[in-house]
Amino acid sequence: MRGIEFKEVIPEGFKKGLKNVTWPGRGQLLDISHTKYASEGTNATWFLDGAHTIESLEVCAAWFEQALKQRKEEGHRILVFNCTHGRDSDRLLQVMSNIQPTVHFDDVVFTTNVTFKEGYTTDNTNNNVSAEEVTSVQKILATSWVTQNPAFPKDHVHVVDSIEEAVEFAVARSKQVTKRVQVLTTGSLIMVGNTLTVLGFKPQ
Repeated sequence: MRGIEFKEVIPEGFKKGLKNVTWPGRGQLLDISHTKYASEGTNATWFLDGAHTIESLEVCAAWFEQALKQRKEEGHRILVFNCTHGRDSDRLLQVMSNIQPTVHFDDVVFTTNVTFKEGYTTDNTNNNVSAEEVTSVQKILATSWVTQNPAFPKDHVHVVDSIEEAVEFAVARSKQVTKRVQVLTTGSLIMVGNTLTVLGFKPQ
């Protein structure tokens, strides 16, 4: 644990537990074959991290860069990003822009925290913020991305109303391109958790 000094020896049982613990949505890789979207012609991997502060996003960015180096494969890379109302969205997004020269995102998708297109509203949605305000935050993020990355093609910047639509976009892309689709999903712990719900992920 970074920056923490322990005055007593950590029991071996604790060390083993910390070594083996899994935390869905934090530095998690999930192949499409382990989701409800698995089908012939789909080829995608989700890189999920619920980072939502500048420091944690920097850690997430470094993890994603390292994971890509280890995999040593060409990919069609998609950033799915969310920032909740009232946070410093521009500075948070800048962390992702900083790695664009090395990871080369091909598409960027900004989504709300709403889980499904219809029939279900997540309890994690902020009821004090209107649907219009929630969507407007994502539109602001899209504008910020274009400003921070002026060479990025505007028609590859997308704003969607639900996480399900963001997932479906990635699945559709995986059927359109020959490379494996690599989806970095980050910016909000709630959004990442709801993404796992949409994907049908069930912890072992």
